[in-house]
Amino acid sequence: MSASPSAAPSRRSCSTGRRSGTRSPSRCGRRSPRSSGSSRPKFEHVRSDRATARHYSRVVEAADRALAAFPRPTIAMIHGFCVGGGLEVALACDLRFADRAATFGITASQLGIIYGLTSTRRLASIVGPSHARDILFSGRLVGVEEARAMGLVNMLCEPDALEAQTRAYARSLAELAPLSQRGAKLMLQHLLGEGEMTESDLLAFIDQAYDSEDYREGVRAFLEKRRPRFRGR
Repeated sequence: MSASPSAAPSRRSCSTGRRSGTRSPSRCGRRSPRSSGSSRPKFEHVRSDRATARHYSRVVEAADRALAAFPRPTIAMIHGFCVGGGLEVALACDLRFADRAATFGITASQLGIIYGLTSTRRLASIVGPSHARDILFSGRLVGVEEARAMGLVNMLCEPDALEAQTRAYARSLAELAPLSQRGAKLMLQHLLGEGEMTESDLLAFIDQAYDSEDYREGVRAFLEKRRPRFRGR
C-alpha cells in the first residue's frame, strides 16, 4: 500500500478502475511475497515510529473505506501472493476471485504490529472468528483451496481463465439494477457494523426503490418477457 497524499494503492499490490459506470475488477498479487503490501523501506521510513505508523494507517484505512463505500459491487481479482496490505484491499472488496496460484495471509504477528480494527472486523465477518484467530495468531500463509473453504475466496479459476471469468461476472452484474445492488450493500454494511446509515435511512432507501424508474422497468420487462434496461434511477 502507498501512503502518498493521493491515498491510491500501489500497482504492485492492487490496481482499480472504472468501466461503464461500474467498478472493474481489482487485481492483487504477484508471484513474489513482495506483493504483501509491506517492504523494508516502508518500515524504515513510512512506519518508523508511532506517529508515522498512525499516519500510514489513517491513509490506508481512508483508501479502504472509499473502496468499501463504492456504490456498485467490487471484485478483487487475485493472482499470486495476497498478503498484508494486499489482503486488506481484497477484504474491502465485496467479492474475491482467485486462481490456483493465489496465497493469502496476514503476517502482523511476525512483525510485532497489530492489524487494524476495520480490517480485522472485515476478516472475521468473511471467514468467521475462529478462522480469523488462526490467520492473525499464526501469521501463516493460506493456500487458495483452504481460503475458499473458509469463505475468503468466492470463485476459484484456472490461471489462464481468471481475468476472463472475473470480467464476465462483472459484466453480468452491470446489467442488473444498480439501486438493488446498492441497497444490498447498505443493508449488509449496516448488519456488519460498517455502514453509517441508520435503520430509518435504510427503510427510506427501500421506499425510494419502489418509486424508481428501475422498479417500473423491471416489472414491465418481467411482464413482457424481455431483459430489463436499468438506468440506476
